[in-house]
Amino acid sequence: MKKVLIIFIALFSLVQTQAQEYANNHVIIALDARSNLKSNWSYNKAVIGDNLSKLLHANGIEDGMVSTLTYSMDSLENDLSKYTHKIAVAEDFTLEDICNYWKKLSETRDEGVRFSLLSLAKPYCLKAVKVDSDDNSAKLTYRTYLILITDLKYNGNDDFHDELRHKPGMSQSMLNKILGEVKIVQQNYFYDFISQIQLNKGYMMLFECIPQQKYFALESVAEYPHNIIAKRTKDGYSLEFGFISYNNPNYNLLKSEVFVGNETVTVNGYNKVKVLIPSNVWQKNDTIHAKIKSWVRLLDGIYNRTILSPDGAELQGKDGLNKIVVVQREPHAKILWIVPLPDFLFNMSFWTSDQAIAAGVWSVIILFALVAFIIYLIGKTMKYDPKKVGPTKYNV
Repeated sequence: MKKVLIIFIALFSLVQTQAQEYANNHVIIALDARSNLKSNWSYNKAVIGDNLSKLLHANGIEDGMVSTLTYSMDSLENDLSKYTHKIAVAEDFTLEDICNYWKKLSETRDEGVRFSLLSLAKPYCLKAVKVDSDDNSAKLTYRTYLILITDLKYNGNDDFHDELRHKPGMSQSMLNKILGEVKIVQQNYFYDFISQIQLNKGYMMLFECIPQQKYFALESVAEYPHNIIAKRTKDGYSLEFGFISYNNPNYNLLKSEVFVGNETVTVNGYNKVKVLIPSNVWQKNDTIHAKIKSWVRLLDGIYNRTILSPDGAELQGKDGLNKIVVVQREPHAKILWIVPLPDFLFNMSFWTSDQAIAAGVWSVIILFALVAFIIYLIGKTMKYDPKKVGPTKYNV
């Protein structure tokens, strides 16, 4: 039984570790399988291999995960799920070994008469490495890049607008479906051109796939208080609040960091925040501010790997992931509804950690003490004293 328990704990820890696996960058390398690059293959293969790490390094992309694939459609094929041919998906890389992934991709050959359908490359290459929204072990990333290797010819010609109609078997219903899917990606992602390297009759172009979340707000993911009363304790002030999920299918709260003074607390998911604020933080001001930074997984149904970060770009929802909460301290409970409970009496209240109860008990104690003192004074005043008593008939 003990061994079973140990194995269960180990497996649970492994799942937790996998769920927390994030990469700073995800680089997708996509090769046009129809491209005329093949006629100059030896030259281009070497140029790409020599320049791949340089291109990434020049743009601050040092490591992360990489996916490699080819894109094109066989002339006899109308199944869009076969437009991309994945070689590697979300595997770890560094600049030292990135060329190994390119070497394997460059050796891939797609048979048949191919059509590039180049205008579909950017959206469909991103969709190709999508993960399920409920896959909590999937590798996620803060930033996604696409390296598109192509001759920039649309099926061997320059007819961009009528490119899809050159494909044999392209029906109007299929065309409408493709255009609808492309439109969804375009509404959700912006492909920011960064740089390119000239090849022999071709190009190696670098884009960043930026989610269009400029107007994202944390309030669309979770409910949390914007004004909080910090409860007075013997050690300071206790700040406690939670993130309550709105069950928004498009987002999932991964973690939040809360900063109050010199205190920092990290909570995962929709859990409670508990912070003890030292009393000296509030020596001068009655109000302070708690800063909240949150990280959210974007579940757009297109890619599902993006993490919206409070340290990212404005277009990636940065403003909506940095929040300020007003924190007010709980007023001192009052003894006999008049005198604020001083710290020394609160600290002496061994029977409770609640200042209201402590103030109530001290009120009762003081009342009893006052009553006892009054009784004592009355008793002392009315005490029999023979010296103060006048002559009577018995002591003539």
